[in-house]
Amino acid sequence: MKKMILNERDGSVTIDNYSINLQSREQFVGSCFYRENDDIKEFGHYGYYVESVLWLGREYSLEFWPAMEQFEKKIFMVEKGTEFYASLHDWELRANIDLLLREEARVKAFLESTLHFVSKHDISQPPYGVVFEYSWGEIAVQSNKNDFNCGLYISWND
Repeated sequence: MKKMILNERDGSVTIDNYSINLQSREQFVGSCFYRENDDIKEFGHYGYYVESVLWLGREYSLEFWPAMEQFEKKIFMVEKGTEFYASLHDWELRANIDLLLREEARVKAFLESTLHFVSKHDISQPPYGVVFEYSWGEIAVQSNKNDFNCGLYISWND
């Protein structure tokens, strides 16, 4: 399984010692990480995902969103092996507000106890959640009651 490291001081991300470059789609697909990993899948026209990445001792599915025009670069992650993750392919299970809120609270509590963020604040508009702020960017835990999505986003200021 691939291992991801997020340097909390400068926001750099490496996966299996490959630096992740999301400055543009061209730079991402031209990177050694992309060229040397045949398990990276494309979805839509601008998104990419890896089915399994280990981060902070937990397994995640991970989406890469390189910067494009007005859209900023970001990474989206959902922890695997959880009740919420198991519900993703069954709408009857997924359409559960209590499950969604429990997942948001669980991820938030884990990151609060693990990360060394500068500050944090709640998101008061949908999608709701919390933002852990750094000098380089932020990590947000968000849930959306309209589409029953929940996960964490890593984004950068630049």
